[in-house]
Amino acid sequence: MRNIPYGQQGSRHGTLIHRIAVAFLALSPAVLASPVMSQEPAGAASLEDYQIRGLQAAMQTKGALGGELMKAMEAGGPENAVAFCNTRALPITRDMSDRLAMDVSRVSDQPRNPANAANDEELSVIAAFKETLASGRQPAPMVREHDDAVIGYYPIVTNAMCLKCHGTEGTDISAATKAVIDSKYPDDQATGYGEMELRGLFVVKMPGMQVAEPATGGESN
Repeated sequence: MRNIPYGQQGSRHGTLIHRIAVAFLALSPAVLASPVMSQEPAGAASLEDYQIRGLQAAMQTKGALGGELMKAMEAGGPENAVAFCNTRALPITRDMSDRLAMDVSRVSDQPRNPANAANDEELSVIAAFKETLASGRQPAPMVREHDDAVIGYYPIVTNAMCLKCHGTEGTDISAATKAVIDSKYPDDQATGYGEMELRGLFVVKMPGMQVAEPATGGESN
């Protein structure tokens, strides 16, 4: 298994990818909402190519979810947003996976929906990203090559709006919102967050794709 974090490819291309990834963390759902682009590779591709494809898939899925979440929030506040997530978040994510021909998911070490619980490998990525955030730096998304897939991991970092449903009860979360959370998610673990904390990951699995070996044997002009 090969593992490449963004920004460590040693190229101008890699630096650009890292800048885009950092910008991705700060974009609003309205900005992220965009037409679905084809993610079909043409033959063998480098891990940098998959970094870009995975980032595009994560951005577009975030845009699809975030755009509808904002509509729910505007229509009925945080209580309506919780109800939206309960019934629509997973179907929208599955729909984006089908449209992008990739397996896109959201996972967390503190899931609200048990279906979003991170596996052991994802937990290790989350721990590394949390350590980076604790040091005052933005976590850089990474990709890992497996035998049957290339998997990208993209951090989900909280902002002020997230805290209305994921912050502290009585301070950020109203009693009405907490009542809806308890009703819809009796095993909820997804509260107690502050701003700029790691909520979880977008995970993008790109199966059955051939990864080109890095070029060796000298420098190119």
